[in-house]
Amino acid sequence: MRGSTDRAEGCLAAPLQGADPALVRGYPHDVGWCGLAGLLSTGLVIAISAGRTSWLLPTSARPVPGSLAGVFGHSGIDLELGGLIAVLVLMFVSYVAAIQGVEQLSPRAVLIAVAGLNAVVLLAPPLLSTDVFSYVAYGRIGALYGANPYLHGPNAIALDPAYAFIAARWVATPTVYGPLFTAMSYVLAPLNVGLNVLAYKAIAAASSLAMVVMIWKASRVRGVNPVRAAVLVGLNPVIVVYGVGGGHNDLLMLALLLTGVYVLLRNNGQASGALIVAATAVKLTAGILLPFVFAHNARGRGSRGLRAVLVGVGAAAALGAPSASCSSAAARFTSRARLSRFSTGAA
Repeated sequence: MRGSTDRAEGCLAAPLQGADPALVRGYPHDVGWCGLAGLLSTGLVIAISAGRTSWLLPTSARPVPGSLAGVFGHSGIDLELGGLIAVLVLMFVSYVAAIQGVEQLSPRAVLIAVAGLNAVVLLAPPLLSTDVFSYVAYGRIGALYGANPYLHGPNAIALDPAYAFIAARWVATPTVYGPLFTAMSYVLAPLNVGLNVLAYKAIAAASSLAMVVMIWKASRVRGVNPVRAAVLVGLNPVIVVYGVGGGHNDLLMLALLLTGVYVLLRNNGQASGALIVAATAVKLTAGILLPFVFAHNARGRGSRGLRAVLVGVGAAAALGAPSASCSSAAARFTSRARLSRFSTGAA
């Protein structure tokens, strides 16, 4: 890190020749703090302006209704495309500055910035993606209408309030998410659409913070700088603006996955296997990590390590079986005639 600071000072020296020496020496030491300030400021601008900036809103929620407008409502300004690009460019520049100046930052300042950025985006309207409305619809298909979201797309409940917010290309697509996430969506289904969206965003924000905690702990186990790791992940604009802002279930999957990685580093193969299976029960792509878990434990502990992972995998699969069985039962007993009452001719 010292080498990069020296290079930065060298790059600044030429344009600042003749300037106050204290200014020249002090400028690089403000880079990290300027990065944090820039991230929080641009995040706040995005959150406040989202209600009036159509480019920030999901295509199906333009203009955004009051029930989805978040705490800031329609109080901001319309950034339009040029203004939004400028704000996002500044946000990414601030992110790079925070990474470059991470040695100057205290752990407390970084963690406060991570929490603050997640909080302001949580309070904004749903951002950029329509996926969160599909989550709402799948939960309502199963919990309110007694159908199976693995067999029916949102067009099966076309008269439901959630249907108006589904992107056109997804209206006939059944859910592709795992049984753990589907079961959770059933629990949230009785909420109205606005509160349902807020709940998914809150889960995404909590997952984002959990990721930072796990990465912090794993970094200390691995002997790398946990503050840098927290900045890289917790202040990443893609994770916060797109992931938390859109209420994406990817963050829940990643939180479980990273917790599994951390406990694997602590040589707990059973818990690691169980957590990675749980992450796979949110989204199938998490299963890609399982072969690496087996390989790590086999290298470190031989057959005992493999057995430990298998026990964890089996336990998690057994716990997930009831939700899968419920889905299968729903598929067998659902009446298509019942669904037709809530649709406009869609199966």
